[in-house]
Amino acid sequence: MIAVLFFLVSAQNYLEVKFYEHGIIFDGDIDSVWQECDSIIVDKQFYPYYDSIATYKAVVKALQDKENIYFLIKINYRDEKPRTALSGRNDNVVIYIDPLLSRVNTYFFEIAPDGSRWDGLITEDGRNWDSSWDGVWENRIKIIKNNKGEYIFVSEIKIPFKTISFSKDKTEWGFQVRTEFYKTKEANFFILPEQNEGLRVSKFGLLRNVKPQVEGYGIEIYPVSLIKNDYYFRRDKNLKGKTLPWIGLDVFYRKENHTFNATILPDFAEIESDPFTMSFSKYEIFYSERRPFFLEGKSIFEPSGFGGGMGFYSPVKVFYSRRIGRRMLDGTGEVPILSGLKYTYKSDRYETGILSVLTGRKNGDWDTSYQTLWNVIRLKRYFLLNSETGFLITYKKNLERNEYYFGGDIDGAFRWKKNQIAYQIVSSVKGKEKTGFLFKTGEQIFLTENIMLISSMEYLNNYLDISEMGFQRFYPGDKEIIAGLSYLGFPKKGKISSYSLWLGGVYTKEGYEEKPGIGGSAGLSIRFRNPNLWGNLGIDYGKDYEMGTSFYSKWYSFNFGFNLTQFSLWSGIYAAYNWNYNRNFLAWTSGIWGGVNFPVGSRFHFNLNLDGWIEFDTLGKYLSTTLSKNIWLTYNITPFMWITLYLNPVSVIESNNTYITYIRTSFYYTWEVKPKSKIYIVYNHSFNRNGDIYNTRERISAIKVRWIFLF
Repeated sequence: MIAVLFFLVSAQNYLEVKFYEHGIIFDGDIDSVWQECDSIIVDKQFYPYYDSIATYKAVVKALQDKENIYFLIKINYRDEKPRTALSGRNDNVVIYIDPLLSRVNTYFFEIAPDGSRWDGLITEDGRNWDSSWDGVWENRIKIIKNNKGEYIFVSEIKIPFKTISFSKDKTEWGFQVRTEFYKTKEANFFILPEQNEGLRVSKFGLLRNVKPQVEGYGIEIYPVSLIKNDYYFRRDKNLKGKTLPWIGLDVFYRKENHTFNATILPDFAEIESDPFTMSFSKYEIFYSERRPFFLEGKSIFEPSGFGGGMGFYSPVKVFYSRRIGRRMLDGTGEVPILSGLKYTYKSDRYETGILSVLTGRKNGDWDTSYQTLWNVIRLKRYFLLNSETGFLITYKKNLERNEYYFGGDIDGAFRWKKNQIAYQIVSSVKGKEKTGFLFKTGEQIFLTENIMLISSMEYLNNYLDISEMGFQRFYPGDKEIIAGLSYLGFPKKGKISSYSLWLGGVYTKEGYEEKPGIGGSAGLSIRFRNPNLWGNLGIDYGKDYEMGTSFYSKWYSFNFGFNLTQFSLWSGIYAAYNWNYNRNFLAWTSGIWGGVNFPVGSRFHFNLNLDGWIEFDTLGKYLSTTLSKNIWLTYNITPFMWITLYLNPVSVIESNNTYITYIRTSFYYTWEVKPKSKIYIVYNHSFNRNGDIYNTRERISAIKVRWIFLF
């Protein structure tokens, strides 16, 4: 009988939420009301030994009042005191909630014993992670010693209903919990995901009896004040630059699953500059979005895709927000954003997004940006359990020259069990030019438990051009087919935790070329349990055709990494024989990358990333190496206050000469006084080499205050 009861408790896939009208004293102590709450135990190990019992078990409870939902987390560390240093790797606990029971998207709330917290969104049934979402929530942590001498970690989490999208009609939410312990390198779950899938929102457990009774307007107002000095060498004759005060305003309104954002005269001085990079390809370099207004709700505007590293299928970004408020091509600063509006709606089956931004006129030395209106509309519909389909429309109007651009797509993904078929149809119209068209599809289908079929296909007509508002890594007329098989293995015991083998082929026909390219590829990936080491090996070989030249292309790559208790290292290298568009000839090129990450004491943290590009001439003779070093040294004053010193020197190594061609130095001070209320001090200074002299290319310094008022 006892065994049967234990099985029933262990198989429980839900957590009952107790309603307590008066709330709790939010201080990290275990109030008496918690004793009356339902609880679940997080003890199922996902890694390194799948489906075994966790070393440390976490007990989780939930209750709510009218305005908030609370979680209590309790972990018995026995005689091992949890690490609370402000630098380096600590344990963490992550709460996932899907308030709309969409079975596709979820919020996550992560805490660590040092008091740190992080949050974000996960979309596409766990395939895409977006840490840019910033919610208003709090956590309290205490580490106590009981009468047995055991260390007990206790945390309370308070999440206001106003900060998330929910529906009062939904009394059941999707729910999952993950714990990670850095010493044992364990990852554990409440509901254990399948080993060859990982986290899947569609397979979450449940929070039961959730009944939000939130009152108030759900309005967040962010006045932004700024004192800024900036200097651009192509714009300013005086090295002192320009100093000016700046006042902007952001307004955020949420009513259950409706949200509305408005921004007036935003300034993004706190955003880190993009690090130096270069490319040997013919396509532009992609830069991720970092600006708060565009980050809020950005997942709604993303096309359906595989995510999770399935690089053979990458949906086209018809809307690329970095086009708005772009940097001037002549180095005279950024195009000003005058105002912006955004509306988003989420339910369990629908998502809607509307974006409109007005940018001002800016005259540079040889680049001019006219006053322009940018508009985006997005509608997405979920069906079956976790499949989706939707459309997106972009419209850009030059208000001074009466020029316009339309772009759009229909995209989606049909998912069942572990399988997925994604598709995308893209179109564009610019002025009176002919309509551009693209069709793209990708498949990931398990033929057996371990063998997966992977394929993709892309077809474009001769008129597609989405570069006005999208990110374009293709040319009109391109065609491509990729197909292959992958074998995935997950040994239950031994040193190897997982491995995969890949074998496939590719056919490409670039629109401006006369002949197609045909090739094959093979790869091996492996991950070890102890030591925590991983590695990947890839080989591509085929007959190619570029710039009117027929040749055999080659690609070899290898990368690896390992994690010790507090030290991480990763590195990789590739060698390719292909067309070098940087110098416009056929030759060998190579790339190297790597990095290290480790704490220095209990408050300092050191991080180094290295990227290198190596070039040879047409006869195989060495030409040069370009190295970009990104160095961060962070001092953590508290979990919510830190100082970062950053250095990005770029050096060029030639056969008979070595020199530094570019340097950027930065200083960042950030203090999150309360959730979403921050004070920044920023200094960015970049230099370019001119002969033996380094001249200031640009310099930005600012003091910025962004404060939240809740109504």
